Amino acid sequence: MKNKIKVFFIVFLIIILALRIYYVNKNKHLPIVIEAAQGEKIEYCRMDYSIDSAMLWEYDDFFQKNQQYMYFKDKNRSSENTKMLVVKLRFEKNSVHYGEEAYIADSVPITYVNIQNWTDPELEKAMNPYEDVNTTGIYTIPYEIYKEYFTEEKWNDVEKMEFRLVFGTYPERKELIISNYEVDR
Repeated sequence: MKNKIKVFFIVFLIIILALRIYYVNKNKHLPIVIEAAQGEKIEYCRMDYSIDSAMLWEYDDFFQKNQQYMYFKDKNRSSENTKMLVVKLRFEKNSVHYGEEAYIADSVPITYVNIQNWTDPELEKAMNPYEDVNTTGIYTIPYEIYKEYFTEEKWNDVEKMEFRLVFGTYPERKELIISNYEVDR
C-alpha cells in the first residue's frame, strides 16, 4: 500500500512539473532583440548610447602603452592568450527624459562567439574617474578577450570578429554592434 502511495505521489509531481513547463513555454516569450549598428544610437535607462570608437590591443601592448593601468595587469595573462578590446562609449541624456534621473550603464557585458564576458570593474573605474550624467560624454570600457574561449582557428581570426555590447536582456535585449574597430599592432 505504501509503495502505491509513493508511486502515485511521484507520478502526480511529474504531471504537475510537466504542466508547469508547458505553461511557461506557451505563455512566456523570448525577449525582443533591438540591434543598433556602430554609429547608431540605442536608448537604455534614459540615456542614449553609441560607439564612439573601439580598439583591439595585444594584451601586453595595452599595458605597455598605458602604464598608469599597469597595476591591473594579470601576471598570468600575456598577448599569447589575451587581447584587450577598449570601447569608447558615447552617452548623452535622452531628451525625452530630460529632468528625470538617469545613470550611466557601467559594466556592460559584451558577447562574441556565443560567450558573454564582463569587464574588470576596477580597471573600468580607473579609466573613468568622473561621471556626470547631466552632460554628454565618453565612457571607456576595457574587455579582456581570452584565447581559452576559442578554437585555434577562431583565435587567429579574432581581429575580424563582431562584438556586441548588451544593454538589458528582458523584455528587450538591446545590443550595440561593434564591427569596425582599430587593431593595434
